[in-house]
Amino acid sequence: MPSNSSPELLVDDSPASRRTSTALVVVAAVALVGSCLLTSPSRFSDVHEADTSLLKLVVSASALGGAFPTYRGVEIRELFFFMGAAVLALIAGIRLASSDRRPRISGDDLLDFRRRARSPYFWWLLLLVASVLSSLFSHAPDVCKGQTIIRFLHFAWWWPLAALLAPRQVRTLAVALLAALGATGAVGIWYYVQRNAPGTSLVYPIGNPLWLAACLLPGLFIAAGLFAGCFGKARRDGEQDTDSDASPTDASTIWLKRFGAVIAFGVIASALALTDSRSALVGLIAGVFTVICLASTKTIRRVTLLAALILAIAGTVWVQGLRTKGQMGQQAHSIRVRLNHGWPYALTMFFQKPVLGHGDGSYALLAGQYARDEQFEDPGTISFDEGSWFGRPDNEYLQLLSELGFVGLAAFCVAL
Repeated sequence: MPSNSSPELLVDDSPASRRTSTALVVVAAVALVGSCLLTSPSRFSDVHEADTSLLKLVVSASALGGAFPTYRGVEIRELFFFMGAAVLALIAGIRLASSDRRPRISGDDLLDFRRRARSPYFWWLLLLVASVLSSLFSHAPDVCKGQTIIRFLHFAWWWPLAALLAPRQVRTLAVALLAALGATGAVGIWYYVQRNAPGTSLVYPIGNPLWLAACLLPGLFIAAGLFAGCFGKARRDGEQDTDSDASPTDASTIWLKRFGAVIAFGVIASALALTDSRSALVGLIAGVFTVICLASTKTIRRVTLLAALILAIAGTVWVQGLRTKGQMGQQAHSIRVRLNHGWPYALTMFFQKPVLGHGDGSYALLAGQYARDEQFEDPGTISFDEGSWFGRPDNEYLQLLSELGFVGLAAFCVAL
């Protein structure tokens, strides 16, 4: 049982704790399905309107019949995500308000910074404080406060699940996420086979191959983890794995779980490959290196980290060549936008305010001034239409560095 000063104080075997955990799983699962599968296109394509197969019904259902068309085509998913965060926070608040148990933290506990720094809660709170302060003193506080609210909603997604989700429900939620990602990948492959032109990247159901790849990528590791978890005796917090039982029914259930994990892995991997996303490939490589480091001894971990560093340097040199050499230099538009413009703009903003940055969400407001000066020098990369304006550097860490400074970036990385 967690100590009196632990944030997981309310996780126990009581009926109230079980009800809270179950409610969190249900809400999170519904929000994840909506976030992964729903879309809201500005209009259906002519191919879709002329389709007579079952795919048309599935696509129309995932777009809610086109009843809420938007320019970006993602707002419905974001609505599910942030509404899910709000409901999760509400459930956690009700649980806290209805319980007579309260954490008792002494003055010595508060001053024990080394112990506090070992907890991700401390770093999450530091990130939120950095967001509030930088936004209050930014040049456009009203706009930056909106991004700060989103930052709090991200925290509302994480905190209830981290503090109030019972260990036995963790696998249930992982299975729900894997099912949502597997369904997304399956519909995407179906769409690709029936509608995509040969040689093109998979774009549906997300509408953007890079977004779809980022959405699907965690599914590979979740499927592998669930498959590996079916072996041996896994006991966490008193939970006994049924894999150790000798019952034929239980054995069949274990094999069914393994089969489902393998199928989900194959579907997600196939859809991921069809997106042709370079960033997803880099993320996959980084994830594999991370798994090796976590599962290996110190000696192997050092060798793995050295290999990762060498591979990162080689990849950086290769990417630098892509943007400058031959025909590929003209085709690698997204690479040139990031390396020549988006990332340097973020670094420039960071050096102007290195401690707390310019305010949460300020990159979209301030990067345009640098792009304006370079439009005449590189019109092939920076056009004059609104659609190519720099709203983000396409790098989470550099964006945090420019908006929340070193404090915000450090808090984010250590919390992870």
